[in-house]
Amino acid sequence: MRAESWLEFQLPPDSPVIAAYNNYMARLPAATSDASLETLMLAHRVPFFRYRRLLADPVNRRLLLGALTPALPAAQYQATPAATDASHPEKPDKQWQPATASDMEQATQLVAEQKRLENYVNWLRSPWQRGPGAQADRYTLTDYDRLLLTTWDDTTPFSSEQTQLLAQHVHDSVAAFTNWPCALYEQRGVFSDRLHTDARNDRWPARDNKTTAMA
Repeated sequence: MRAESWLEFQLPPDSPVIAAYNNYMARLPAATSDASLETLMLAHRVPFFRYRRLLADPVNRRLLLGALTPALPAAQYQATPAATDASHPEKPDKQWQPATASDMEQATQLVAEQKRLENYVNWLRSPWQRGPGAQADRYTLTDYDRLLLTTWDDTTPFSSEQTQLLAQHVHDSVAAFTNWPCALYEQRGVFSDRLHTDARNDRWPARDNKTTAMA
């Protein structure tokens, strides 16, 4: 990239984004020199899930929808069902066509994916999954599941600094995703070979000599 092109990506020192980011980072646990990539990533999931718990309260509807709030009346907000895997059908690349959803469609998608997260949290409290026939097997919580539940149930005040960054400057929606991960609670896989760190959309870790981190 030409040196003059970097000017398009530079922010003035007094930019609100820089202040919001610095305030957000100051609230995270201090990183140690031997911290793993996974540990560093999971540190960001804690404020993310706490923020999403904040959005679960209908009084924070405007915080979730922002400028799209007028497009979705309160009654329709309440009636919107949670998203499912069927809400994110995969498409071959050749069928991909960019489409602009209406404000109401976008607002509905944001609410649906938020409700999907809330449903998942409720399921984790009594995690039974259907087995063969009429059998039901109890699902064993992972460390990640326990992190989600513990964070969700944390009743200490959530910092306004972290709320500001996540609400105003972070695009965390998966509404338009047509590939895994398509839910706010699903882990993202990152694979590092010490030279490159590559985000992957595989559901399971790649079987190679790379280090795997899930967050």
